[in-house]
Amino acid sequence: MGNPQKPFNYLLADFLPRPVDYYPYMGDKIDPPREAPFFRPFVIFIMFAKLKGFDFWGKADKRLWTIPITYKGIPFNLADTKYGFRWYCEEKINKEIINIAHEAMLKIAKAIPLAEALFQPEVEKLMGEGNVSLENKYKEIHGRYLFFRALAHEKYISVESYNAFSIQLGKPKVDWERAIKELEAAQNFAAAMMDAYFSLLEHIFVLIAPFITHLDWQSFELTEHIGHRWKEKIKKLLPFEPDKELSRILNSLTKIKEELRNPMNHGFFLKDGQSFRVHLDHIGGIPMLMTTRGKHLTYNFNQTFKDPFYEICQAFDVFLEYLEKNEITKYGMRFLKSELYVLFSQDIVTLYRASMTSDEEFGELIDYFQHLVDQRTDMDY
Repeated sequence: MGNPQKPFNYLLADFLPRPVDYYPYMGDKIDPPREAPFFRPFVIFIMFAKLKGFDFWGKADKRLWTIPITYKGIPFNLADTKYGFRWYCEEKINKEIINIAHEAMLKIAKAIPLAEALFQPEVEKLMGEGNVSLENKYKEIHGRYLFFRALAHEKYISVESYNAFSIQLGKPKVDWERAIKELEAAQNFAAAMMDAYFSLLEHIFVLIAPFITHLDWQSFELTEHIGHRWKEKIKKLLPFEPDKELSRILNSLTKIKEELRNPMNHGFFLKDGQSFRVHLDHIGGIPMLMTTRGKHLTYNFNQTFKDPFYEICQAFDVFLEYLEKNEITKYGMRFLKSELYVLFSQDIVTLYRASMTSDEEFGELIDYFQHLVDQRTDMDY
């Protein structure tokens, strides 16, 4: 895309501002034409209030903002309301006015990518200043983890009734085949469970960063941190050297990740050739690691009992419990469970940390932010 300013100005040449010295009669709503895209309200605000400099009214009952304009001499009011973006006309609506409004909407639609290109430097400036937030998906990802864990548990329980001893005692072939299918289902659910769990850790150790009080927020690079691997994220935020419990937990999770979860996501191949089977005369192929793999934790799901699965679940539970009880992370975990967006600007981080003196004070902080969210959702201003 070349310089977007000229085509942007051309498309919006017939849009003119109106004064805001009185709050307008909003008028009647005009629906967009079928061929118009869904309008994101913030893009309309950027286009007219930020890039064109039009005056606007701020918060009002059920409205976040209203921009009064004229298009080809017709007075319109563009508003972000509780029910989405709305286009109102102060004059009595007729077919001609509807056609003019639709023409205006389609011009705005064409101008949206140009407006985004023009505003991108300001977006990058705000990002550099830390005026950003991230959506809190803790409950969603944790729920996915528990969902697949429950399904895997159910299947492993089923597999127990078809264990090796039952097969040796002469169970019918149909039972043996059913056992294999149940085991395959259990493995698939367990793999999905592990994916969800490590995704949860990635999520936690980004969103929890503002609540780690020993972290120097002025020098912390959020974008760089997001790009780190899960273990690097954890080591950046938590002190491992004096915390032997944390080191043990991380070792267990690393073993699960490298010996089971990673191979599942990479064609069932281990690193450094550890998946190879070495072929010997008279014997055939033997594992490169022989009997050394999995001495501390048995992760071979190709067995007809559920112990390895529960060993993994226990390791997962231990770390989440550690995060919820540890003084360094407990407030951050509590905030994540609130489902509130996490803000990363210096002033908000300072507010977060100032409230981390007691459970009661931190609870009041969460209630305050929840009130703001409810107010914004209902637009009760």
